[in-house]
Amino acid sequence: MEASSKAPPDDFTGSICLALFNHLPILVFTLDRQCRLHWSNKFIFQMLGYELYEIKGMPEGFASLINPSDREVFKKKLKDAFESREKRFFSFDTTLYHKDRFPIHVHLRSYFFCNSKGTSGRPFLYFYASNETEKVLLSRCAERDKRLITIGTMTAEIVHEIKNAIIAVGGLAMLAKRRYPDCRELEIIQSEAYRLERLTKSINSFVRPGKIKGMQSDALSILKKSLCLLSPEIKKRNIKIDLSLCREMKELEVDSDALMEVFVNLIRNAMEALKPGGRLTIRCHRKDGNIAIDFKNRMETKCVEDRENIFKPIDQGGRSIGLPISHKIIEDQGGQLFFRQIGDHALFSITFPFPFSESVCGGKEMEPESRGL
Repeated sequence: MEASSKAPPDDFTGSICLALFNHLPILVFTLDRQCRLHWSNKFIFQMLGYELYEIKGMPEGFASLINPSDREVFKKKLKDAFESREKRFFSFDTTLYHKDRFPIHVHLRSYFFCNSKGTSGRPFLYFYASNETEKVLLSRCAERDKRLITIGTMTAEIVHEIKNAIIAVGGLAMLAKRRYPDCRELEIIQSEAYRLERLTKSINSFVRPGKIKGMQSDALSILKKSLCLLSPEIKKRNIKIDLSLCREMKELEVDSDALMEVFVNLIRNAMEALKPGGRLTIRCHRKDGNIAIDFKNRMETKCVEDRENIFKPIDQGGRSIGLPISHKIIEDQGGQLFFRQIGDHALFSITFPFPFSESVCGGKEMEPESRGL
């Protein structure tokens, strides 16, 4: 490494001092007034991935490694340190960028000024840089936890108000149903009001982890209810629904209300990606000893960006609310939710462990049907 082959600054004499500084587990270096790097110990390669000569060849010298938003501030502080004895020693928290372009949070501190020009032909200022990345990340995690607690409290208050409105809607729908017993729309309103009332009791589970109670449910009926609920939107956009279902869906160990929320989220997500008149395929099948329910639709974009963040909350780089909630609901019930891109199609697949032996139902698919709801 060049840092170890260079002679130490003029003030340091003897091999003991050189060995000590070269092997410190902290970055030690010198800068001149123009922020040009004069000398550094061996740790510069371990921390930043650069050899000394590489940094010397950069247009702005050491400043090239500093976060652009901090660069001018640091250069001014450095200039003041050379011009004023009172401002000579200062601390500066910033981000340096590794050769591989990942950020390193550091605390810079000037600690010695050398006015002897020596072989360099210019005075210089000694610095050390400590790696504070772990401390900064832990601090950010603590701040995020505080925000989540605040969000959880706000969510509980909002849900409480929504729940009151839902109870009122359900009650009025029940009274209206007595007057108009044959009205199918009132039955849907009443059923949805009751479902949402139950759902509001556990909506905070995304922020405050809790178990969803699984029970034997008819996922086939839940899916059809979801399609019935969304039928006005489906008809308005003239979306074609292709169903290929299997009888095993009738005996899954799941929470029916939570699963309906997932189905609604995935169907709406697909409709938003489709043009009017598009086609959504929903297929249930056996896969590796599991029951898989696939939602497949054509995409307008050729490639999905940030695929690894698709199920992450917004504060962690995600872009939606429904998909992270759906992912958590399925995981809490012992299943998995996957995303794949197949050519120009998006595929969301829900899998649950197969709850009974093949001999019960034979694993046969029901007759496929095509619906333009």
